Amino acid sequence: MEMHALSRQMSALVLLVGIAAAAGAAAESESVPPEGQPEPRIRLVFTFDDGPSNQRFEELGRGASGLPNTPTERVLEVLHAEGISAAFFVLTGPDRMLGGTVLEKGETELGFEELRREVREGHVLGCHWGGHYVSQFRKHTASVSLPAYDSDGDGIVDRVTDPGNALESDLLQCIRRGAQAYAAEGHAGQRPALVRPPLWTYVEGNRDARPAYAAVGLHMVLADARVPDGVFRWAAQWFDFWLVRQVRRAVREGNPDVVIALHDVNRRSARYLPKLIARIRQGLADEGLTEHRDWKFTSDPDEVLTVLSRRTW
Repeated sequence: MEMHALSRQMSALVLLVGIAAAAGAAAESESVPPEGQPEPRIRLVFTFDDGPSNQRFEELGRGASGLPNTPTERVLEVLHAEGISAAFFVLTGPDRMLGGTVLEKGETELGFEELRREVREGHVLGCHWGGHYVSQFRKHTASVSLPAYDSDGDGIVDRVTDPGNALESDLLQCIRRGAQAYAAEGHAGQRPALVRPPLWTYVEGNRDARPAYAAVGLHMVLADARVPDGVFRWAAQWFDFWLVRQVRRAVREGNPDVVIALHDVNRRSARYLPKLIARIRQGLADEGLTEHRDWKFTSDPDEVLTVLSRRTW
């Protein structure tokens, strides 16, 4: 795909149609409250970072393929059983860990099939990172000061602005891979419209990632409630009380949209997810709130995009 040749025309186009176009994906099953009952005023949306996972674990059970599940696959099973639609902020390049370990992501056949499954089962794809510069503790701000490069091997430097930067190239690669997953599931023309910065860092000194987000048509999403399960394997279980407390606080503060962040590559988070959902339900019941009357989890991709695209940080 020739991103540089499209230049400013693409920038204008993606800003106009990015979120609106993605909102059309799998719009067939819009959630409707029982007849005569108003929509709940509070929506909770789960978001997951760092996937898709290419590692299989027996402890996560076996899927339809007969193979052990990856953490991402187990998360998808739980969400499907609960009728919850979520957003997945994905990596579309290999993740380089401290110590030299390289974890495959959405660039592989399995990773791409998981992206397709996320679309197929009514979830939303967003970008966490892509391209050549993915690594465990690297920030988007580090790529702002690096030159733009060819992120898909077609011999053309991928950028939108002039002269561009490596973050634009990284994100364009993620957008392309996500668009391919949407197209493979019958949603040609759809593409990721959301981004979450790794390590929650988008400004560092005089380096600001937000102009690159805007240039490629991505809306930044952070979170109201999260635990450090991207670093600590048992965080979702050990700190579930902390996450529930953050959810309850956001609700008490009058926030109608509560964004929850976890990591779908953490196998312990994947295994613990049903209990975490139950604890969130109990926490909101303790606030005197009734599910489906006062609050609900997002249940279709349009609803996910509506909640996330109207949030600003």
